[in-house]
Amino acid sequence: MTSIGVDIFWWNANNYYHFDVSNSGDRWPKDLADYMEKCRRVDLALNSFFSSKRKPMILAICEITRKAAEDLRQRLFPDYEIISLDVMLSRPSLQIAILFKRDAHIRISEQNPIVVSDMPKSTRPMAVLDVEYGAKCVRMVFCHWQARFEDEAKSSREAMAGFLNKYTYDYLRDSPDRSILIMGDLNEDPFEEALNKLHAHRYRSRAGEKHYTDKDTRRVHLYNCTWRLLGEKAAYSKDVSSIPNATAGTYYWKLKKRWHSFDQIIVSHGLISKKSPHLDEEATHIVDLPEFLPEKLPATFKRERGGYVGLSDHLPIYTNIFF
Repeated sequence: MTSIGVDIFWWNANNYYHFDVSNSGDRWPKDLADYMEKCRRVDLALNSFFSSKRKPMILAICEITRKAAEDLRQRLFPDYEIISLDVMLSRPSLQIAILFKRDAHIRISEQNPIVVSDMPKSTRPMAVLDVEYGAKCVRMVFCHWQARFEDEAKSSREAMAGFLNKYTYDYLRDSPDRSILIMGDLNEDPFEEALNKLHAHRYRSRAGEKHYTDKDTRRVHLYNCTWRLLGEKAAYSKDVSSIPNATAGTYYWKLKKRWHSFDQIIVSHGLISKKSPHLDEEATHIVDLPEFLPEKLPATFKRERGGYVGLSDHLPIYTNIFF
């Protein structure tokens, strides 16, 4: 039987507001020219990726308004459908948007977003998509957890992680034909406490382990393939500009001059077994093409020195699942 691939692209597009004359917040475009230049840079970067690969079947983008996502679809993805968690039309906000293309063999359906109760108002819901082929189903959960500079953010992220692990346990226990993929900007590195509460491990073997207390605690062990993406791609040099693709993560914190691997891919054991569906871990990578790095490092888009600089302070990640 021929394998069918479902490729998934995740990106924090960083303050991707549309232009609206009635919104003059600090991060909103000051005029139409600002918005059009941001769009031009986004299109240039995405097209550079598509030139080496086909357009992914699923693109999940966070920090984007519904209108900006709809504009993006109209420009680059006219035959794709769109889901946006920016649902308050009178008060647009930066949320997750998913663009996906239907396939004759693959069924894709939106599920209820995951909303964790008793959390700060700034907590964003997690988008959920079911991707099915025959009896097999991969539930994809796309996340954008609280930023590190917000009050109580650490405890909120840990609570989100604990809730998501129990959600995953409940989903997987009902059928052996189910798998789960968690993808997004978690605002935590793979080795931090929230990922421990998610029970997302660096070792494949740990994801397959079971314990007699799992049922009582509604716990499932997962595999975090982001561990394999940690570290620099080239030898250290004081002159960053001299190193091609001098990336060491997905997010560059300019204030602290520090790389982080906040954007992660975590899967249940079924996706790393020998059976279908399975994650193509060899294809999983950080997208660090020059068009995503106009300043050599990930940098926020802004108007500066009479022109424009940056695109996003995050780099995308990409993976593929084969049925």
